Amino acid sequence: MRKGRAFTLVEVMIVVLITGALMAVVMPSLTKARQRASETKLRGDLEALRRAYEACKVDTLGIGPPSIEALASANPPSWGWMDLGTGRGWVQRPIEAGHWNGPYIRQMPVSRVPGVSFVYNSNIGRETNQSPIWLSSGSVSIDGTPYNTW
Repeated sequence: MRKGRAFTLVEVMIVVLITGALMAVVMPSLTKARQRASETKLRGDLEALRRAYEACKVDTLGIGPPSIEALASANPPSWGWMDLGTGRGWVQRPIEAGHWNGPYIRQMPVSRVPGVSFVYNSNIGRETNQSPIWLSSGSVSIDGTPYNTW
């Protein structure tokens, strides 16, 4: 055996310390990038659900689906929600099979942001000028906007 060819304990410890320091610098930025990517996907999924909802309402002559999950169904639901106009509320109306061109989305998206999920409330009327689909969370995104205001 040749002597002097192996690393000393001090050299190994220095390499471990440098590697640890680099990881401490790199990991927070990787975590933030992962969260930003999850939020970008979440925003895209929310917009896709809202477009699917609007397409469904056009096809069904103004009747919204009974649930957000119905947008992913090829089979027409038996009923949906219809807005009677400003301040007059919403009522259940039958959906005719010939007017349903679903599925309007391939599958129901799932949020990868912890504590944030999609909510559908058909009681949001035209007078509020809001979408009946939004996010349920009181927390804020990386850019500082609350998820429930997207």
